[in-house]
Amino acid sequence: MDHQLPPLPYAYDALEPYISEQIMTLHHTKHHQTYVNSLNAAEKAYAAASTPKERIALHAAIKFNGGGNRDHFDLPSNLLITVHQGISTTLFSGRTLLLLRKNGVTVVY
Repeated sequence: MDHQLPPLPYAYDALEPYISEQIMTLHHTKHHQTYVNSLNAAEKAYAAASTPKERIALHAAIKFNGGGNRDHFDLPSNLLITVHQGISTTLFSGRTLLLLRKNGVTVVY
């Protein structure tokens, strides 16, 4: 079964003026979609590989694209944090994250 690009849990323009609709559309439909497409291609090649050497050679592509897909899949849905101000920062796992809020939607970057 092929991996599919999940829908964003908010509209592409939900973060304007901080992040434009054009950037969000590009990031989701091109950048994230590339991870999905590359993961599907690597898994198909792995299934078709006839030797252990061929399968081992595909491990890096599966890990890289699978991880990229997972990171992009989790970010919009799992890192939604409610804040009371329009823009703020917080510390999460040792990283400073930018919180953007518009129309009731808060997204962390």
